[in-house]
This record gives sequence, C-alpha cells and structure tokens, in this order.
Amino acid sequence: YVVYSVSRIEVSVRCNRWTHEGDVDKSTRMVVDHETWIMNLKEANLYDYPIWYKLYSMQSAFKIPSLLPQELDNLVNKMAENQTVFDLYYRFYWKNSPVRPSCDAECKKRLICDLRSGRSHDRKTLCQEIESRIDA
Repeated sequence: YVVYSVSRIEVSVRCNRWTHEGDVDKSTRMVVDHETWIMNLKEANLYDYPIWYKLYSMQSAFKIPSLLPQELDNLVNKMAENQTVFDLYYRFYWKNSPVRPSCDAECKKRLICDLRSGRSHDRKTLCQEIESRIDA
C-alpha cells in the first residue's frame, strides 16, 4: 500500500510516497520503494492548480535492488566515488530546481556525511573515511 508524506509547511501538499509490503502472510512490512512527486509552481500559479508529476522512484533512479540498509549504504558509498550518481542525488535533493546552487567538494562531503551519519555527534566517526575518498 502507499503512504503519503506531507510537507511541514502546508499539510495539504503531498510530495513523498513510499510503498510498503502489504497485508500478506509473512510480510516484512519493509519499505520497498520511495517516490518523490513535485509540481511546477509557475504552472500552478498560471493554471490556478498544481500539476503533480513523479520526479523519481528511488529503486529505478539509482538502480538499486531494494531499500534495505545495506543497499542504501552501498548507494552512499557509490555517491562518494561516482560523480554522476552524486549529481543525480543532488538534483533530486533540490527537487529538480533550476536555481539550485552548485555543489563543490565540501558541499558533497557534507551531504554524503549527512546521509551516512544521521546524527550530528557521529559525524567524525562515520564520515572521516568517506571524506578522504572524496578528497582523493
């Protein structure tokens, strides 16, 4: 089944969807995919209503077999080594905004470290190795 996430700013706006294994025998209840949907604000103002479209599906965009923690960790490592994969993540991070700022090596390290650590007090422990790979 599909669950919607709502924006903190306007609760009627739904932009993130994730799919769980449903009510079936032996279900793990794991999240099996994630989609981000967006709309063009200029078009919404022009037509007086939003036209939502899917920006990406996590599994399809990043070509990963699942959203299990090990697969996501592999993806974070791949982002550190493969600029094309990181650029795709960065585009999605900014919801495909045409005015997104550029992202230099320090920006890349910060974003990848945020993905890796999840907790500010773990940054040094969890990010040193991946930051050195980005610097190499």
